[in-house]
Parts: sequence; C-alpha cells; structure tokens
Amino acid sequence: MDGAWKCNYCGTVAPPDAQQCSCCGAWIPPYGEDDDQSPQRPRIPQRPLVPPRRFEDEPPRHTDGPTLPVGTLQGKGTVEGAARNVQLRTEVSGNSSNTTTTIVCNFCVEVRNREGRPVRLVPVEMRGHSFEGAVNEGDWVRAQGQVKRGTLRVKRLHNLTTGAEVSTRSTPVAVIIVAVLLFAGWMVYVIGFAGR
Repeated sequence: MDGAWKCNYCGTVAPPDAQQCSCCGAWIPPYGEDDDQSPQRPRIPQRPLVPPRRFEDEPPRHTDGPTLPVGTLQGKGTVEGAARNVQLRTEVSGNSSNTTTTIVCNFCVEVRNREGRPVRLVPVEMRGHSFEGAVNEGDWVRAQGQVKRGTLRVKRLHNLTTGAEVSTRSTPVAVIIVAVLLFAGWMVYVIGFAGR
C-alpha cells in the first residue's frame, strides 16, 4: 500500500490513515513529522495490490470510492485532532429545594490522516460539576476516554495548542456514599425512635 507503515514493535502492516497499530497499540509520529526522522515507523515500499481472497459465504465488498476507517467507536480510545463545533452548556437538575448543576462541553475531534486530510469526526463529551481549562474552535487536542453510545466521554484532555490540561470534576463517590448513609441513619432514627 502506498503510504502504509510497519510497526517497529510487532511488525504489523497498517494502512496510511491509521493513527495507531491495530495489534499492539503503538502510535504514529506526530502529524507533519517525516517518516525518515522516526525510527519506529519504517516505510513499506509500494507494491502492486493483490485483492484479498474471498470465501464463498462472504458478501461482496464494495471497493468504489475512498477508503475511510470504520467510524464505529467501542470501548476505550484516544483521539488527536482539531476541535470543531465546541459547545459549552450548563444543565440544572433536581427540584426547587435541591438542585445540582452540571457543566457539559461537547465538540467533535477532526481526525486527519498522515497527509493532513480530514478522515472523520469523533464526538467528544466532557461533563462534571466544575470545568477547568478551555477548548476553543480549531485547538489541537488529545483526548482519552470511554466510549458510550458513540460518544467519547472524557474527564481530562490535553490541549496541544495552548499546552494546558483541561478537566472536569464530579462529586466524589465517597461523598455520595456518606450522604446516603447519613440519610439512611436519620430515617432509621425517625421511624424507630421518634415514632414511639
């Protein structure tokens, strides 16, 4: 494949649009870096493409049009690219006496191939009770998190444009457990002792 690379760690051949080795997880060099400068990414010489062998029960593959990476996100993942369509909002939930505020930052990371062409958008969401740092339109970011319903949910990311760490904070689980235990103890007292 023209532009394909071979992983120095495991020897797996990957397509030119890959950002990470599918076998061992090694990353490609930063965008714009020449392959000759990176010892981990030796180039594979161009050779004629041989169509893969198909089995009889396989459906035919469509080869028309550009080949883009599969857009299905699963499990954990890391993306790096330009932040697009950055939106910051505040969600308020609860009743009139007990309200909670959650800050939500949504944006898409524009993933690019090694030639600098955009190949896909990955939706990213950060949510918590506080938000530290800033993500602006066009900032180059690296985010790692868990994928839920097609969106990469992250608690912390690195803004490579500004060099800042951007993070959200939620209420610690220990605080929630203590509050529930105090409420349960108060209910036992009210029902057991005050009801007599």
